[in-house]
Amino acid sequence: DELATLKSRVLANPVYRETETGARGPVGAVAAIDVKLTQIVEHLFDLRGFHVSDAVLTDGVEPGSRVIVSRAYKADAERRMVKDQSQTASLKRVEQLPDPRFKRVFKRIKERLAEGKRWGILPLPATATPGKAAQGRGALFTYATIAIQERSYDGTGRDRNWFYVVKTPLDHIIEPVKGIQRVHDASHRELS
Repeated sequence: DELATLKSRVLANPVYRETETGARGPVGAVAAIDVKLTQIVEHLFDLRGFHVSDAVLTDGVEPGSRVIVSRAYKADAERRMVKDQSQTASLKRVEQLPDPRFKRVFKRIKERLAEGKRWGILPLPATATPGKAAQGRGALFTYATIAIQERSYDGTGRDRNWFYVVKTPLDHIIEPVKGIQRVHDASHRELS
């Protein structure tokens, strides 16, 4: 498996304190990131070939939880899903996600977590603005909990959960069924 072969490397740099005169002072901390983690996150968001429209990674399930990564996808000429740069936003909070169904999804994820369900699929219908027709036919939201261990150089730290959610429009799922129904209807008309 590709994820199993990733080698962990840590990049680290000193963070210097600033003196009263604005000059660089003594080392105050060390900033570090595990390169393996960034590779895993990139792997999570490489969804070419999947019929998804959105994917998000958050640090919680509350409306005010931070969105770590948010990407939108669209179909290319070969109907493969590719990252849509024009729709990839730099979002700060779950409540700011453009599709209002994400707020409902995160509320349901919170309820399911209380039941011990750390992953699952949640169907949600299309949303309609009062006075306007609903857009699309709904979507399936697939979620998974990702356990993160934060550790400092002295070994102290904490365990956290991040949440990965992918939205798949139902149109992509039911299109094959609709195709079979069209063939069935055409055969029925020919026999009548």
